[in-house]
Amino acid sequence: MQATPFQFQSTAEIPTRKDRIVDWIDKKSRVRVTISDKRIFTGILLCVDCYKNLILADCFEYQAIDEKQEESKSMGLAMIPGEHIVSCWIETE
Repeated sequence: MQATPFQFQSTAEIPTRKDRIVDWIDKKSRVRVTISDKRIFTGILLCVDCYKNLILADCFEYQAIDEKQEESKSMGLAMIPGEHIVSCWIETE
């Protein structure tokens, strides 16, 4: 099955990155954030500020110990500094 590209009628209809992030706020799906030191955080996105800092609820931190093992710890409510964020996406189940 081949996907057909979706054509927007005007540039006003194209969602911006900000619009996509705002759509993720307070949803029950989990967000996965990778930061510059290779740690990964997962949680429910509650808030984004003008500096791109993220607030995650029910947050877990994952850190690689070696190639085959990773350590995880529960963070609860966490703030991820925007200047360290490398990638951010919605987790699928």
